Amino acid sequence: MLRTAGILLGLAFLGVVALAAWSFYAQSHGLALSPEEAFEIFVQRPRPEAISDLQAAVNSGMQGYVAYLRFRTSTPALRFEEAGWQPVACDRIELHLRLPERLAPRFAPPWAPRAASGARCLRIDRVRNAWAESAMQLVMLSDDWVYFKSEGD
Repeated sequence: MLRTAGILLGLAFLGVVALAAWSFYAQSHGLALSPEEAFEIFVQRPRPEAISDLQAAVNSGMQGYVAYLRFRTSTPALRFEEAGWQPVACDRIELHLRLPERLAPRFAPPWAPRAASGARCLRIDRVRNAWAESAMQLVMLSDDWVYFKSEGD
């Protein structure tokens, strides 16, 4: 009977370890959040109806997180300038908006922010959200897509 109890206890322990490992893997590969959840956590407002084609990928781990969101909007639904965002030259943040290759399959068409003429870029630092005490966020508003990145530790 002791042997059976030991085996059951060992299996329960393995189950807990496997669940914890899966949870960490899911979070670190962006599998734990839907695009809508990512929008609400990182943009910090409910998704407006004017937003379509919302796509997201989140990479998180022991050192923090990086979230990438892309969407279309038919109106200037998000007024970033009114929320403390500062203008920044698009060519200065284009490199920071590069997507890690392993997250690329999450976006169709391919993620490709370009500092084209007419694009507006903004940055805000020290943002507090559900995942970080202090995050840096970037946004590129182009004619066809809005590219958004949030990075926190």
